[in-house]
Amino acid sequence: MTIISAASLMPAEPAYSGTMTVQVNGHATARFVGTRNTPATFRVECSLPITDKFAVPLAGQFGALGRTYEFEFVDGVAERDIVFDVSGEWSVSEEQINAHLPSGQQFQFGGLHISITE
Repeated sequence: MTIISAASLMPAEPAYSGTMTVQVNGHATARFVGTRNTPATFRVECSLPITDKFAVPLAGQFGALGRTYEFEFVDGVAERDIVFDVSGEWSVSEEQINAHLPSGQQFQFGGLHISITE
């Protein structure tokens, strides 16, 4: 007779290799409110010294079209200006950040919500 514990049936917690945080215009934030056609400086920091390029998808909300931006990391830091040419709502989740990374090489990320106004 094989005994299976309830704990063995629970999905395993993801094995993270590090954390990722974001600042917009110099402020650590989980929500950014900006204005259409005004540049915003996004700085993403990883707890690991990654040097690589990544596509970061923004999921459109409330009818906004999704967008994908390239970020180039050097020693765990990527920084770039982004200009939103339309108003709308977007978000980036931990699931999106890790979509193309294998288990064990993923990042904890609290998410980011972006609101762009007229």
